[in-house]
Order: sequence, then structure tokens, then C-alpha cells
Amino acid sequence: GIVKQRTTPFVPFISVSASASACFNRGLAETNHQQMRFGILYGRFERPRYNADGVVLDGDENARGTMVDAIYEPPQAFDPDVGVTLLHDPDAQRVETIAGLMQLVRVGYIISHKPRDFALSGAELIHVARTAVAVGIKGAKRGTAILVAIPSEAGHVAYEAFQPSKQCLRLVRDGVLTHDLNRMDFVRSTCPLRVAKQPTHAIDTHYFTVPIAIRAHTGPLRSDFSPKHRHIQPSQHDLAAVLMAAGPEDSISRVFGDFHLLLFIALSGVLAEEDVAVIATSVAAQSQEPAYGFVLLLKSFLGLA
Repeated sequence: GIVKQRTTPFVPFISVSASASACFNRGLAETNHQQMRFGILYGRFERPRYNADGVVLDGDENARGTMVDAIYEPPQAFDPDVGVTLLHDPDAQRVETIAGLMQLVRVGYIISHKPRDFALSGAELIHVARTAVAVGIKGAKRGTAILVAIPSEAGHVAYEAFQPSKQCLRLVRDGVLTHDLNRMDFVRSTCPLRVAKQPTHAIDTHYFTVPIAIRAHTGPLRSDFSPKHRHIQPSQHDLAAVLMAAGPEDSISRVFGDFHLLLFIALSGVLAEEDVAVIATSVAAQSQEPAYGFVLLLKSFLGLA
């Protein structure tokens, strides 16, 4: 086969919530930017925007931009020689359920690394592609945005965004591609593929990636609460601080409209699943119903009432 480098992404842009990216950046800063991190992007697909003349501003009228509203960091370990290794996540299905209640879907992945000569390693590209094609090529095309966070020595974090090409997804699905053990920035094919008219088994990852335009937005969710699986773990004291700061007139959206706060409440069992579902769906609807009852319930559980 011939490797065809795609230049048009499946989505016209990816927009990242300022709160979500700031939260991820804080995690990098916890290790003084010395450790790589991996995360799952949750968000939604936005309809295209039109100008005053009815012309689509972002690609064609069937394209929807990817809006990232939250980032979940699963259990992981870092080794300087190996990189990030994902560990078993007993909460994976529960996280998907809570995200769904908040009307969020998995839209991609985020990877951090120090400055290097290539954006994605073969192992990173293959991991994302394998995870994506599990839902089929059609569903994978939209949900494979890859954000790359690159911290500088000064502590600033630059972002780039990519998607695996459709050819990459097909080859990974068919078991043709794997990562190259000799070069980090290459993938290896089980059969020769033609690149620049030359047959080869080793292909640079940039042939299988497509850059995406990046934007930022203020999303409907916050990410101020400490996420799980960090070096500094969230605790019931953190939850207590949120509850004590809540006013009697504050709405459910105002008090509980934080992705990591909702996950902490759901995963720690401090509320019944039915109550968690009510809060999550109310946050998704940006409900202005008072949060007072749930605040009292949680305070009672923590011995604060």
C-alpha cells in the first residue's frame, strides 16, 4: 500500500476550556514539569458557526468542532526510560457514566512531554488509535483529538493538537501498524508500505497525523477541585471547604459545577447514586435550583452540620 499523508482533519478545530487546561498544567507543575502525564478529554461536538451572509466559518456545514470541557487523568506511573504506563482503573466505567450524565463524551486524549523533535511517538499514536478503533472507524474519526502539552524550562506550557489519519486508524484496526522499538518517532508496519515511492517497514509518525487548529473557551464546567490520581490527592477536607463556602442562595450549578468535585463525590460514596445523578444532570442543564439540600446532606455526612 501507499502511505497517503492527510492534511484535512476530521474536525475543523479543537477548543479547550481554560479551566481544564489550567488544571492539567497544575498537575505538571506538581512535579516541576519533570514527569509526563496522560489524560482523557471529555467534552462535546459543536455545530459550525455561520457569518452574517450564512457562510460556514469553520469548514463544511457537516463538521463540528471539538469542545474540551474536562480532562480526566487515569491511574498512571511514569518512568524516565519508558514514559507513562497506564495502570488498571477500577473507576473507568463509573467515570464514563458520570461524564454521560453531564452530557459529556470522550473526545480525545492529552499527552505531555518535554520539548523534542517530534510531536507524537509511535507508542502514543498507536495507543490512541487502538483505543479509538474499538468503537469502529466511523465513531473513531471524531473522537481521536490528541492534545500535546509541552512545558518549557520557564514553566509555560504550549499546546499542539493532532488526529490520527483515517489510513492510520484502518491500519491499526487491521493489525498492520505497531510502534517501532528502535525509533520513538516511528511506527512499524508488518508489511512494506510505500513512502515517497520507496517501500519501507518503518514510517515516521508525522505521515499518519493531521494537525488541528486550537482555540480556548470558558466552558460550562470548572476544574478547580483537585483531581484524583495526582501526587497530591483530594480529600474530604477539600470537599468540606467547598461546602463551607457555599451560600444558602447558591445554585446547584454554582456549587457543584466542577468536574473533579463531582467525580470525587460520586467515587467516594458520600452520596447515593440517585443523588449524584440528580446533581450531575442539573449541572448539565445549568440548573439554578438551590443546592442547599445537597449541601446540608453532605455536611451531615462529614459531621459539619
